[in-house]
Amino acid sequence: MFNFIFGQDSIHTCIFEIDTLTNTHLYLKVDTEPSYPGGRVEMMKFIQKNLAYLANDCYSGRIFVSFIVEVSGKISTLKIVKSINKEIDQTAIDVINKMPDWIPATCQNKNVRSTVILPFYIALD
Repeated sequence: MFNFIFGQDSIHTCIFEIDTLTNTHLYLKVDTEPSYPGGRVEMMKFIQKNLAYLANDCYSGRIFVSFIVEVSGKISTLKIVKSINKEIDQTAIDVINKMPDWIPATCQNKNVRSTVILPFYIALD
């Protein structure tokens, strides 16, 4: 069970929630969003290189994977927000787990924890 308190930074427009059980902040609105090293183009190259297409894939659509980018840039707490099937979902999670550390979000020039929701588009050939 999670218990959250919402707050806003008094100087900037950063908005966060506090898990009162672990006393950790998770920022919902930040000054700069977390980013993949090298940007979106490099992230797409990484995904294409590391995505193992399933030989018997007969599904198409979008899945969404949520994860937290920690203050250090490490990825944690992966979960499927929108699923196609368990096999494809696991493939997307495996790709994200292989990613290098991200550039974390910032608030007042300080690295902060924040959430990313990453879409994967699966299309039939």
